[in-house]
Amino acid sequence: KLLAELKSVVNFSGQASFEEVTPTLGKYFLSQFGNILIIAFILVFLSVFVIFRSFVPSLTVTFGAVNDMIFALGMMALIGIPLGVSSIAGLLMIIGYAIDTDVLTAIRILKRNEGTVEQRAYESMRTGLTMTSSAILSFLVLFVVSLIAYVPTYYEISGIVLMGLIGDIFTTWFGNAPLLMLYKRRKERT
Repeated sequence: KLLAELKSVVNFSGQASFEEVTPTLGKYFLSQFGNILIIAFILVFLSVFVIFRSFVPSLTVTFGAVNDMIFALGMMALIGIPLGVSSIAGLLMIIGYAIDTDVLTAIRILKRNEGTVEQRAYESMRTGLTMTSSAILSFLVLFVVSLIAYVPTYYEISGIVLMGLIGDIFTTWFGNAPLLMLYKRRKERT
């Protein structure tokens, strides 16, 4: 009925399909979320270890992703976003984004040799904050639009990612970057 009304107003060709997630399927996804997280963090740790061949960068990148997720989960509880199938998508996005900024920082501080450690960290911070600011602005627009238009799925995803990005600023630039700088200085002395 809705599709027929829409076709009378907007001329389009194509088909539409609707799928419903049953409570049983949703419960299964939620029960598997813990397993997915454990596997994701193990794969992150191993991937970073292969790149740097050291435990310190692997631990800092994994720590950053875990910390961002904990921050987002805490903020979800604070503003009342339930843990559901759509919020899991937002949390998985947070893991990906945290890894991106932390690996960028680690590569610039540990793998590059031009300039001082502080200069490389500063350049990394400029790039990382530009990326994060752009993403925050994008998800803020999505958050406001989904709040006004009442689209719960987009509201949950954008709210979670927005909070995780804010947490990522603190985790990356006040946690991971100083640890990596300290590690690089100690490694250069030996």
